[in-house]
Amino acid sequence: MKFTADNWKEYEKQFISFLDSDYAKSTKGIVYFWKTEKPIKRKKGDSRVIYIGESSKSFSERYYPSSNWPIEEGYFDKYYRGYIEDYVSISIEILEVADHVMAEYEALELFKELHDELPPLNWKSGSNKRNIEEIKTIRSIILN
Repeated sequence: MKFTADNWKEYEKQFISFLDSDYAKSTKGIVYFWKTEKPIKRKKGDSRVIYIGESSKSFSERYYPSSNWPIEEGYFDKYYRGYIEDYVSISIEILEVADHVMAEYEALELFKELHDELPPLNWKSGSNKRNIEEIKTIRSIILN
């Protein structure tokens, strides 16, 4: 589903429709990617990814309206609306993984490797509850 709203109420309807979808409800232990339709110029190269996140829950459980719903409205007003205006639409890709914390860390590290920076809405690297040397070894195996 593509989010194309130019106001909060329309975005809220689109987002709730997405959260109610089987796609957003069916997988747990996930890494998810918020993406624009058109690529964004990065420090090095281009990318459609604007945020990488993780959850032990489903995407729907992670984001469904709650006491934190005003935060989503703030994000729409401050960020999403501009991305939709400048890059046509936003979509969300969800990937079920064995270790969501590790997978988010790896995705952020790969993004930094490719673009020399984090995605625009990620302000810090993913949390890593494992040994850093172990991560380096795993990355080496994957990349070679």
